[in-house]
Amino acid sequence: MVVERDDRPSHPMSHPDAAAFFAAHTRAGPMRPLVTARGDAFADRLRAQFLRRSPAGEWHHRPSARHLVARRGHASHASTG
Repeated sequence: MVVERDDRPSHPMSHPDAAAFFAAHTRAGPMRPLVTARGDAFADRLRAQFLRRSPAGEWHHRPSARHLVARRGHASHASTG
């Protein structure tokens, strides 16, 4: 396996409030599998607790992900162009 790229891109994101942040994370974000596994009633309880404890106002964060590109083969077999 030859790793051609291995970096951690990061992009700024904003949400108008805690409710929008929670919706983004549970509908199409990193918490979606948890909501799928535990169900809507669980998500509703979690949301209520989250909103009670969250600060008011706009939310800003900078999530990152790992971007890994690899191909089969060995570096010694790579074409020199």
